[in-house]
Amino acid sequence: MLKSHSLPVTKSRLEEWRYSQIEWIQHLVLQHLWQDTFEFLELLQKNNISIAQLVWKPNSVDPKVLQKIKLQLNIPVSVRDYDVLDNTQYLDRLLEKTETDICSILEVWWYYLQPLLRQDKKKLNNILWVVEITKFWHNRYANQLNNNWSTPVPIISLAESSVKEIEADFVSKMWVMAIDLILHKFWKSLANKNVWLLWFWMINSNVSKRLSSFWVRQMTAHDLSSKTYNHMKENNVNPVDKNKLFESSNVIISSTWSTSISLQDIENYAQNGTILVSMWSRGKEYPITEMKKNWEWYDYWDDNVTVFKTFSWKEIFVFYNWVAINYMLQSCPTEAVDPYFSEMLEWLTMLTWWNLSPNKIHTVDKDKQKEIITQRKEWYNS
Repeated sequence: MLKSHSLPVTKSRLEEWRYSQIEWIQHLVLQHLWQDTFEFLELLQKNNISIAQLVWKPNSVDPKVLQKIKLQLNIPVSVRDYDVLDNTQYLDRLLEKTETDICSILEVWWYYLQPLLRQDKKKLNNILWVVEITKFWHNRYANQLNNNWSTPVPIISLAESSVKEIEADFVSKMWVMAIDLILHKFWKSLANKNVWLLWFWMINSNVSKRLSSFWVRQMTAHDLSSKTYNHMKENNVNPVDKNKLFESSNVIISSTWSTSISLQDIENYAQNGTILVSMWSRGKEYPITEMKKNWEWYDYWDDNVTVFKTFSWKEIFVFYNWVAINYMLQSCPTEAVDPYFSEMLEWLTMLTWWNLSPNKIHTVDKDKQKEIITQRKEWYNS
């Protein structure tokens, strides 16, 4: 039961399409580097599918996996921090290098959006499509298309897929488990804690369901928009003003992408002993630079907890170096990622036969999604 099956659903679907034209496509991959990524890339390579370049995000990498990819797969790997990916033309140059090849882009963020916006449209004729897998960045592509962005490159989104929801559910479980694991090191737990979810959207919706099974005392939320009020109530989460949340919360879980809590907010309103947890890989939700500059601080328990002492001598605890807490457990199990890799592969294998229209976000057929989910259940129940 514990033996690794190396993405069995993905493998079986790839074998079904072994005679497709996928082998002549070069793939630009921007991904997390966990064991599941290694297994996916290894599977592609064994089936003569070429990876032109792999770029990984700095906070989501297992050094052992990186080493295996370099030594065993011999794939070109780039290590670039967020500033380089955001504010330079590094990815533009990767696109230019592949101008003579037919390419597809597989990314876990929206990093290629700006390079695609900057490129001469005539130079993009070799790019078949961009596959995007996260809802937040699906919306960024959609906004550009709604603002009359014209691109010859079709955008393929897995973000709203029922297959993707399997992975999202597991990721939310990893977030909660990682928080509780750190608390256990101090002989504590999430039980009877007041938890504040800062910005209530799909991720925090899943997290709230998981928190319920850990007997938290109360879940409250402050959303930067008013659109999710009813969704909060459906998940037994109380919407509250931000300052009042500080007064009643032991644990703050934030997924705002940008900094939305100031140094003064923490100093003035946070309780002594408040725990700050991030859900974003960049770790930008909290004013960490200011906190380190203005307050005394030290790392504790193998750097998984940073303790700050405010001007008023309150202790504030930041978990897991203020980056996404689920990375502590490598995001989610390989078998949970297997269906979404299968769906990605569905595109890579089938789309070579389709003439996709540009200036549009495409999704996988609902029947295909059900087929992948059924196949996953059959395999993992066997």
